[in-house]
Amino acid sequence: MKQFNALPLLLRVGAVTQLLKAGKSTVYRLIDTGKLDIVESGGAHKRVTRESVRRYLKLPPEGALVEVL
Repeated sequence: MKQFNALPLLLRVGAVTQLLKAGKSTVYRLIDTGKLDIVESGGAHKRVTRESVRRYLKLPPEGALVEVL
């Protein structure tokens, strides 16, 4: 198990699909509707912010010890 705070600040869409147990189309829909924040890093590369995933999952704020499967 990993602690959520140990995850990178910017996550690939594939990693977010695993965290949310959802498909890529669902993650992109969450991005398109503004429920997940992204940072574009040139070209078509998109990274989802760890903080927006935290908010979406309604996890405690940074600094709290939370474990993720």
